[in-house]
Amino acid sequence: MEIEPGTFVVANSGHIVTKIIDKKLTNGMNFLIVDGGMELLTRPLLYGSEHPIAIVRQDGTLLSSEYDQTPTAGLKPFGIVGRCCESGDSVRLDKDGNIVPVLIIEPEIGDYVVIGGTGAYSESMSPENYNSHRKPGAVMKTRSGELVLIRKKQVREQLVQNELDVKL
Repeated sequence: MEIEPGTFVVANSGHIVTKIIDKKLTNGMNFLIVDGGMELLTRPLLYGSEHPIAIVRQDGTLLSSEYDQTPTAGLKPFGIVGRCCESGDSVRLDKDGNIVPVLIIEPEIGDYVVIGGTGAYSESMSPENYNSHRKPGAVMKTRSGELVLIRKKQVREQLVQNELDVKL
């Protein structure tokens, strides 16, 4: 028997927290632009994986959540996209690569989109430094409930530190 326990063991232990940096209405669809998209989570683009979405106000108030369908009224469809300006830079795509809107309470710029189920493979599959986006910091929740920084956000100098000066 062969098993691949990664998803079963750790998928639900990971979350990506992104900030809403803009809102737009384009081609009849409402969009939320977040500060982390396909450069952090390529699984929807590669094979249509679905991840539960929660919307959290800047003050920590939960607006809506697909985890428990809270609330069930006042929801509005939004395509949630990253800043890479690529057709597949969305947290939810159908089998043809089209953006699928997520039903949520309308958030404001500065609120947060929490993408769940990202613990298995999401980071290892992501195209590091795509479009020169820096790798974000990483936080771990300990058994005692404390949040601990386990990786600092990549600084700009790290993007070019291995580049060599070539004389032509």
